Amino acid sequence: MPKLPSKEYWEARSERTLIANEKSAMQYEKDLKKAYQATITRITKEIESFYGRYAKENKISLADARKSLTPNELMDFNQQSKLYLDEVERLGDKAFTAEYKSYLKELSGKAYVSRIEELTANIRHNIETLSTGYNIGLGQTLQDAYLDGFYRTMFDVQKQAGFGISFTTPGGKQLEMAIKERWLSQNYSDRIWADKNKMIIQLEQMLSQEFVRGRNPREVSKDFADKMNTSYYNAQRLIRTELNYISNKGSMKAYAESEVVDRYQYLATLDNRTSDICRELDGKIFDLKEAKVGVNLPPLHPHCRSTTIPYFEDDEIGDLIEDRVARDEDGAGKSYKLGKDVTFFEWVEQYGSPEYKKRVAEQRKRFLEMDKKPRIKKAPAAEKKEES
Repeated sequence: MPKLPSKEYWEARSERTLIANEKSAMQYEKDLKKAYQATITRITKEIESFYGRYAKENKISLADARKSLTPNELMDFNQQSKLYLDEVERLGDKAFTAEYKSYLKELSGKAYVSRIEELTANIRHNIETLSTGYNIGLGQTLQDAYLDGFYRTMFDVQKQAGFGISFTTPGGKQLEMAIKERWLSQNYSDRIWADKNKMIIQLEQMLSQEFVRGRNPREVSKDFADKMNTSYYNAQRLIRTELNYISNKGSMKAYAESEVVDRYQYLATLDNRTSDICRELDGKIFDLKEAKVGVNLPPLHPHCRSTTIPYFEDDEIGDLIEDRVARDEDGAGKSYKLGKDVTFFEWVEQYGSPEYKKRVAEQRKRFLEMDKKPRIKKAPAAEKKEES
């Protein structure tokens, strides 16, 4: 009979998964931070240019901001709007939202455009471009995390069972659907667009308020930078939470694909940052078919670090494996002995898809380089009480 998976093994595996997700998050957050900083710089330049053209004594009244563009200014603005629209058309519907496309078409067809509408349009395009890149980048990061969760869980199940069992690698439309599936009524794109829309609303409100208050360009730019930085912190929370979700989803797919895992055990990271709800569920066992995100499957809250491990009774794993092996031998599938010393990377080289093998090699190299660099100092635990 195959050896029963020890909880210590799966707890160690959980720790490795947590570390891998942390590294993936840090890697993507680093790129996203650069994109936010570049966007803040461009918005600052837009504000400075606006004040350079229309300010009197470094101030602009709301009445002056609402004045219509001159015919020459309107011509220049229409040309700029067409460039924005061309960019939207080139990238297609999967990038910018249809609402933004309609906004640009309506704006470019207006006979009169105010100065404040011009500034709003220029700043908004920078926010839309940032959000589009964020959406595309996070989507790819989540696809990678889903595959990591699937492959690493499948390997761990096989290694502990002592048998390799045939499986179908998720990819194509199946992978895309897994990433885009909504949980708690939204998917990652919905959440990104919701934050973007919030920034757009704040943009329109802020500009009028800034001009009423008689703020200078430096003060206006700082206020926008503060809003953008808040958006970035929201993005960090979203990235960590979505990575936890999709990694656990990949694991659940592997459980089902293995055909030997019918139940799973909730596993929380127990420390002073563990939430009460995750601490309460730690160690509880659930049927695979009853898994529900936010109820008994992580994440249960933003920044959730909990995961799952497969659960077997003492006397059932042997029968499950033998039954699966027998079905593989009678059908089109196949099974094979799996040595106890085989590593994940050796297993991927033999059984992973060509695309995944290439990505794992690249990821392994990046992670090794990250390990050589000093880690970013985390915020005090007291400020992260809600995390788990």
